Amino acid sequence: MDCDKYHWFMCEKPLAFPCYSGWIQSPSGEICVKKFHAVGQLAYWSLARSTCWSYGGDLVTIHDGTMLNFITDNVIVGDIFPYWIGYNKLHGGNRSQWIGDDETPVHTYTNNRIL
Repeated sequence: MDCDKYHWFMCEKPLAFPCYSGWIQSPSGEICVKKFHAVGQLAYWSLARSTCWSYGGDLVTIHDGTMLNFITDNVIVGDIFPYWIGYNKLHGGNRSQWIGDDETPVHTYTNNRIL
């Protein structure tokens, strides 16, 4: 995806018990997740990330199948539009590899999408 395109986005932040209104607790119980998908909430990647920072978090990162299923079943819930999440090709010398905001490489893909 082109980082200059406008898409909706998902943020994660450390758990504030309970999660604030509009945020959903992850299965690990360690973070809260919110999707920004209303009219006027479209953003390019860096603006999406800055918005997440303003809430004390960052763009969502998906490290395992449990988190992927949680995002699919509880956050995206059938949406067909793309969302910005916390992976990019901005870090390091290997620009063909997707890297998480936490510097974790991504190894699983399907249909050109990160899993």
